[in-house]
Amino acid sequence: MQNQKMNLVLSTDAKPRLKWTPELHQRFVEAVTQLGGADKATPKSLMRVMGIPGLTLYHLKSHLQKYRLGKSQQSESCTDNKQEDYREIQTTDGHNFSREISDASHNKINDSQIAQALQLQMDVQRKLHEQIEVQRHLQLRIEAQGKYLQSVLKKAQDTLAGYSSSSLGVELAKAELSQLVSMVNSGCPSSSISELTETGGLSIKDVERRQMRGTICSMESSLTSSESSGRKEEKRPMKESGDPQKSNATIELSLMDMHPGEKPRSIDVSKQASGSKRSGSAISVGICIEQTVAKRPSTYRDKSNNQLRKSGLLETLDLNSHYQLDIDAGPKAIDLNCKASSSPPQGKSLPYMTSDAEEVAGKSFDYIVVGGGTTGCALAATLSESFTVLLVERGGSPYGNPLVLDKKYYGFSLIQTDNYTSVAQSFISKDGVMNSRGRVLGGSSAINFGFYSRASKRFINKVGLDKELVTEAYEWVESRIVSKPELTLWQTVAEFGLLEAGILPYNGFSFEHIEGTKVGATLFDEFGIRHTSADLLEAGNPENITVLLNATVKNVIFCNENRNKSRAHGIRFIKSSGCPDQTHEAYLNQPDESSSWGDVILSAGALGSPQILLLSGIGPQQQLRNFNIPVELDLEGVGQGMKDNPGIALLVDNKPQNRLPDTPQVVGIADDFKIIVEAGIIPVSLNATIMTVAAKVAFPASEGKLELNSSDPRENPSVQFNYLAKEKDLEECVKLSQLLERVARSQSIAMFVGMQHKKNNLMSSEDELKKSCKKNVRTFYHYHGGCTVGSVVDKDYKVYGVEGLRVVDGSTFLESPGTNPMATLLMLGRYQGIKILREREDACAVGIQQNP
Repeated sequence: MQNQKMNLVLSTDAKPRLKWTPELHQRFVEAVTQLGGADKATPKSLMRVMGIPGLTLYHLKSHLQKYRLGKSQQSESCTDNKQEDYREIQTTDGHNFSREISDASHNKINDSQIAQALQLQMDVQRKLHEQIEVQRHLQLRIEAQGKYLQSVLKKAQDTLAGYSSSSLGVELAKAELSQLVSMVNSGCPSSSISELTETGGLSIKDVERRQMRGTICSMESSLTSSESSGRKEEKRPMKESGDPQKSNATIELSLMDMHPGEKPRSIDVSKQASGSKRSGSAISVGICIEQTVAKRPSTYRDKSNNQLRKSGLLETLDLNSHYQLDIDAGPKAIDLNCKASSSPPQGKSLPYMTSDAEEVAGKSFDYIVVGGGTTGCALAATLSESFTVLLVERGGSPYGNPLVLDKKYYGFSLIQTDNYTSVAQSFISKDGVMNSRGRVLGGSSAINFGFYSRASKRFINKVGLDKELVTEAYEWVESRIVSKPELTLWQTVAEFGLLEAGILPYNGFSFEHIEGTKVGATLFDEFGIRHTSADLLEAGNPENITVLLNATVKNVIFCNENRNKSRAHGIRFIKSSGCPDQTHEAYLNQPDESSSWGDVILSAGALGSPQILLLSGIGPQQQLRNFNIPVELDLEGVGQGMKDNPGIALLVDNKPQNRLPDTPQVVGIADDFKIIVEAGIIPVSLNATIMTVAAKVAFPASEGKLELNSSDPRENPSVQFNYLAKEKDLEECVKLSQLLERVARSQSIAMFVGMQHKKNNLMSSEDELKKSCKKNVRTFYHYHGGCTVGSVVDKDYKVYGVEGLRVVDGSTFLESPGTNPMATLLMLGRYQGIKILREREDACAVGIQQNP
């Protein structure tokens, strides 16, 4: 073979990986053929025959293994493998088995034996993974049960301590409770419970051990009677202090209705959420952390990220509650809408946070940022470097809430939502598709998959952003809250499935939006702790930021004194759980020089920002009059151009399993960036998850609109996205569905889930796929528009026709950037913050020159 000069293409990450171009792969195939086939070729012989400078044994060994795997898939039948080969495979490490097989053994076995060995190995991997998952679930349940018992007994102690009576029965109960607490703290509570129930001192009706892949310590819920009485006692001081009394929202979680079958099925995620019920008396087994208000600390002690885990806050969800027998309590329920403490974990230099509207009412700030979400936190942190900032968030704090912070509880916060307090607020578009929006400090970055990937260069050019500043802003975010993931077993399998389906090339780990299969970054760190945009507030000046939690902005206040245009002067807001008629106000500082005024900046999201503009009298005139809202500015573009990326999800396992949730870490970018594919494991109930591969249309042509539903700012507006209304979108959905079927039917995924691999053509016709798309279309939660650049705001994100008002969030996007918009929204907050600071510096310099 001729030694032709060929330039090797390497990736730019810390461990550069060779990118196999078609020309390089063709040289590889020719060399393999010359050496007598894949089973005879070795990395050393291939290096010698190919003779390409820079090509290493590592590159060739990896590619040869994949080539042999591809060849083995073409074999129609597999002969029985020798028992000793199977034992050798069993003792091999699951992730590195192919590296441990020597070149000599490859020369002795044929393609059919390789296929058989691979299948056996995948079976061993799957069984090992299942055993590990069982152990993890058992450990979680045991820890959660202990925490739950401790909380119940502590509450019972506190309740008994409050009795003034000194009767012998009360004193005996106190002593026995103390004994039980000490026993529970020392180990598994089952033996302790047995000892005390034999004495007859405590009125415990039943103590039951339930078998669930092993013995799990379990306690009958009659113990909660003491906790219930404790809560009744606590209600009186709450009323006396004037704090509103809040009921605990609960939900009954059941398994999703599934019909087994081998063919991957479309699933309608919007129909999987269980209905919710409110209960004022039943104790919700699980997490319930009381909401507190943080007083301004000077500093917080240094503490490592994993102290959240050690503190016990991340171990309080009772995953075994679904299996407890509770005759007296009736239907079992779990409170997923726990109120997290607004106090951040120690070691965080976060700004002052309060839920007391009176502390903020009547005060003035240089800037007011409405919405402490993905963009708002980054923006507020940046502006605080030089100015005072009020950050208003309609939800609470994420800190101390394991449903937000701990990866193993991902998705539980989306299962149950309520009107005013849950961390996720659900809504159903007029298309009939269920959707969600964040309602917590950190916004959607606190409830989403946490997948982080930058926008494409095309998007940055199209929007007209400064490339250098964009890179600087991305890196600012990435250095603080972004991590490189370690692939889980399911994500590794999905990665092979994407490659088998032809989503090439393989790009390894990358921040960039590049076509092919790649590993993206994540907001979850190595301990499985989520870092939301709220953590970016640490990078600001804590003395300049005030964070107002649980407050919903009702409208922007304008003044028009001797000016051609109205100017934003402040905001009017209400308590998120209070009365909509009890309003408070906060204002912008009014310096002598008008050029040095700050802004009210809306960062309330694609639903919140256009809604606030409409409630403030900015929008289509007729719609405003329908709600008796005084017209400040007739701006037709408000609420227009609403888009959501239509998606389809296929279920790859036959029925729900008891696996831990798994967020996407690998993504396939196909069809000239028009299709985005990913895989995950998502909860559908407390004790059941499903494995899916899902894809979205990246650039939908169909669009809809947003309108007011009510003058109450806490209510969701009415929104219609018109999914797949354009024929172009429907045709793209057909391509997407065909690609999804290839991924779901790949040999890698089939082996992992234990289904028979089928090599036949796709089972659905184009017409069938079109019908399926229309029937099963779902959201990817990447909706955008409503305040788009060029229609509602200018290139500096200033609202047309008024002064002192900007919109900086996803409502300004004409398309969703990258695999998902989160990274770009985080970047945009930092980017626009820097731009505003530079504007103020320039204005100050001009003022000094004019008035030396």
